Amino acid sequence: MVLEKLRSSPTRSPQVVEFSPWQVSGTGTLVGTFFNELAVTLSVGQERRADLVGKLLAYAKHLSFFGHAAKPVGAVAAFADPVVGGLIVASGAAAEQSAQIVQAGAEAAKVTQDTKNMGLADLKRDLGTSLASLPRPVLVVIDDIDRLTTDEILQVFQLVKVNADFPNLVYLLLFERSIVEKALDRISADRGHEFLQKIVQVEFHVPHAHRRAVEKLLFTGLNRFVDQDAIKPLFDQARWRDLYLDGIAKYFRNLRHVYRFLGSFGFYVMQFKSGESFEVNPIDLIGLEVLRVFEPSLYEQLPSAKRILTGDKGQVLFERVKQDEVEAAVGQLLTHVPPDRRAQAQVVLGVLFPPISGAFDSEDGVSGHKQQWLREHRVCHCDLFETFFALAVGEGDLSQAELDRLRALTCNRNGFITECRALVGRGLLDVAFERLDAYKDQIPLEHMPVLLRALCDIADEFPEPKPDPFQVHVGIYARRLVHFGLRQESDQVKRLAILKEAFADTRGLLLPLEIVAAELRASAGERADANPIVDQAGLDELKRLCVAKLKAASRTVEFEKARNLATYLVRWFNWGDQVEVREWVARRVQDTIGAFWILRALLGTSSATGPQGTVVCHHIDLGFVQQFADVNRLAQLTALAKAEDLAGLDRTALTEFRKALKRRADGLPDNDWS
Repeated sequence: MVLEKLRSSPTRSPQVVEFSPWQVSGTGTLVGTFFNELAVTLSVGQERRADLVGKLLAYAKHLSFFGHAAKPVGAVAAFADPVVGGLIVASGAAAEQSAQIVQAGAEAAKVTQDTKNMGLADLKRDLGTSLASLPRPVLVVIDDIDRLTTDEILQVFQLVKVNADFPNLVYLLLFERSIVEKALDRISADRGHEFLQKIVQVEFHVPHAHRRAVEKLLFTGLNRFVDQDAIKPLFDQARWRDLYLDGIAKYFRNLRHVYRFLGSFGFYVMQFKSGESFEVNPIDLIGLEVLRVFEPSLYEQLPSAKRILTGDKGQVLFERVKQDEVEAAVGQLLTHVPPDRRAQAQVVLGVLFPPISGAFDSEDGVSGHKQQWLREHRVCHCDLFETFFALAVGEGDLSQAELDRLRALTCNRNGFITECRALVGRGLLDVAFERLDAYKDQIPLEHMPVLLRALCDIADEFPEPKPDPFQVHVGIYARRLVHFGLRQESDQVKRLAILKEAFADTRGLLLPLEIVAAELRASAGERADANPIVDQAGLDELKRLCVAKLKAASRTVEFEKARNLATYLVRWFNWGDQVEVREWVARRVQDTIGAFWILRALLGTSSATGPQGTVVCHHIDLGFVQQFADVNRLAQLTALAKAEDLAGLDRTALTEFRKALKRRADGLPDNDWS
């Protein structure tokens, strides 16, 4: 501000020498560089005075604390005199000034030779006379003094103290008082404050920025980043107030804090912006960035505290994180914060990570909010936690941009199917549908007819369920999308019409069957959500429509080879003509090949998780098999087969079929395959 004011009136302003000792800190050239900058300023321009430069350099050479030459860094060759040459060359002046500098250097060398027998006092008096003749004073601005080492701070003040009485030479020193006074204590018997007063004639205390000015700068900067279409919908004013007022506000005490924060925050905003999507919650990003900038020791501990901060119980189904464990862990995290800031840091953690609050210490405390946190891209959601710390979506995870694209395609049948197939190829379809489930009641109702058709089309291609007994299959999420999406329509008649039209307009079999089966369970009160989307008469219509689809499909070769054949036969048997189903099967079980075909199709699978991981087991339930085929006939057709001659599921089917026959012969229940 001082320099701007002076430069606004160039004819009345002093010559200015800007010297930043911090730029040469640690090089051992601090004093030499200072005299060099002063010499260059006096030797270049209309007021060039080579004799004055020479006297200045001669005086510098005689100073007792100036015992070495500045390192040459410029393009001009050094003069014979190491002091003069070094000082002049160290300027690194522009090419157009070289001639003037060389001329001044030559004159300086001559003056230095002429005055080599003069004493220091005579040199200083002679130099003072020359300085007094300058038409304008010289303002020497020395900034960043408080960034120097203690020894270098002492050098600067010795330099100023020795030369403070020169005419036309004025010093403007900028520094943090407490740091400089502490350094001066070393040479003043711990009286650095008094020592400083003897040197400085006029003090200017930079005023503290008004709280409103700091906030205005902060809010304007944040708004520049947050006021984007991809980010604004995620910005919750209530959460922002909670985070700011009692949490991060106290970290912004001056303008430097604001500039420091906004510079790094802007970088992270760019990293998480992906097209029209934003990968993370902006308020959480602000809070975490405040901790990263102002509480780095605490921030570095957060990635390893995921289980506590997110309430993630992992694979432990029946045990939640106990509140006393949470409080102990949070207390340990806060030990990385100075005591005077722990309260505000704890507020920030509480806003970012609700699971650490006692209010979430219940069976459904965290689970009841997970989908909302997922929609809001919150750091407290266990699936999104790492994204905030890794700057990228992890391997095996889905970006928010991809999820947003899938949501946008719910009104595009072919586009949705294509996107799903691409996700299948990457092994991410289950992740995508799990995330999509958080938006199950927010898909526009007008999209449902198209989405329902697309889901029915693609469901038969869904990957097989994993053997993990606790894994939720993609098909369940697909069914939930339909159920909750249609519940936005209050009229059951209209819901039924959407379902009928979609079922009739797709070749897909699996999802229509599963939708109807789930709604039948809801109608019978067998599901927690006993609120079917259509009434009983509507369900009967849908069952008849599904049976008609199954009968039509049964005339194709693809139906016989279908991976989900057992499901198709069960629904056809339960909702249609049982005799018709048995006859259809009997026509295909005429030989050993047919027998193995039906046994493979009806082979049951179960799994259990133990110390060695998940174990997959197969079994045959004769009671189930005989609904569709003649068990005795199957026994006759497979009697001569040898398990050792078979491979794959044929061997498994034969082995389990014979075990099932023996269980029945021994009088054991058909379903006792333990």
